[in-house]
Amino acid sequence: MLERLDTPESVAQVLSLTCSDQDGVMQNTRKHVTGIYNNRYGTEHTYDEIRDWTTLYDWGLEIGMPPKEALAVEAELWRTPEIVIGAEPIPGAIEFLERAYYDYKIRIPIVSSRLPKLYDCTVEWYRARTSVVTPEQIFVGLPDIASGEISKVLRVMVLGKKYHLEDSHTQVQLFLDYTDDINILYLSNRTILDRYLSTGRLIRFPGENGGEPTMWPIYELFFGPRPYSVAQSIDNIPPLG
Repeated sequence: MLERLDTPESVAQVLSLTCSDQDGVMQNTRKHVTGIYNNRYGTEHTYDEIRDWTTLYDWGLEIGMPPKEALAVEAELWRTPEIVIGAEPIPGAIEFLERAYYDYKIRIPIVSSRLPKLYDCTVEWYRARTSVVTPEQIFVGLPDIASGEISKVLRVMVLGKKYHLEDSHTQVQLFLDYTDDINILYLSNRTILDRYLSTGRLIRFPGENGGEPTMWPIYELFFGPRPYSVAQSIDNIPPLG
């Protein structure tokens, strides 16, 4: 899938063909939404329980919500700009984007399945954190296509990108099924798609030390060791027990 990235030229070539998802890759929306849900309803869910957009609906049914109310809560938490904008970056995400630009002058496009109404808050989210992602490099779902997942696949194809950073196994499956030459860098602890590893189109990046996936392993794939201060802080975390 990826040739050895051992020269600045090889790194630049792959970066120029790379794009990224937003939620779960750049922004930890699942953790943010789960925290709001737990605080509101007194539950103790963990954000790794969220497997797709309907998980919140299922949680609502579990605590006795009528289906209509559960749907409304799901829509509110995933689709309200004022809520979504509050999620923090995935560790290493902003550093990856900035290193790509400052060292190679390459802006990584953000291609998301978010609804069109979340475009402005996505722009604002980046504006508050980095200048290397411009509004012209942010793409959300197409208004005339109901499925944001299909919009994402089409956007990546039109952009001519060959590498896409993704965290959703259902969306990865769409890329593998409906494209022939788009390779996926998959941030996930889930092994459900590992049967595709042998095809050369999928590399999975699980979390370190049993934790949630971060962007740091992908940062290291492209750029080498992560910044010293970050690596030092991780190394100094005491063992459990």
